[in-house]
Amino acid sequence: GVGNFPAAWLEFLTAHAERGLRIYLSTQCESGDLHPELYASGQGALDLGAKSGPLMTPECAVVKMMLALEHESVDLNKTVVGEA
Repeated sequence: GVGNFPAAWLEFLTAHAERGLRIYLSTQCESGDLHPELYASGQGALDLGAKSGPLMTPECAVVKMMLALEHESVDLNKTVVGEA
């Protein structure tokens, strides 16, 4: 997917962004870049400060987010060990 998701999720994301949670957009598709700005919900997430990262498996995205929660220096948009 290029970055579309249910608009109802924006309320959840807004509440968590206000608490300081970093928002990271990823995809489950095997190829193609994210372009969340193409959809209202994706643009809403970007307006909240969401970052759109490189292509990676959902499992990789979860582990990378877990690392980022513990270590603020982890840049979600950059490869750590060749995963992107």
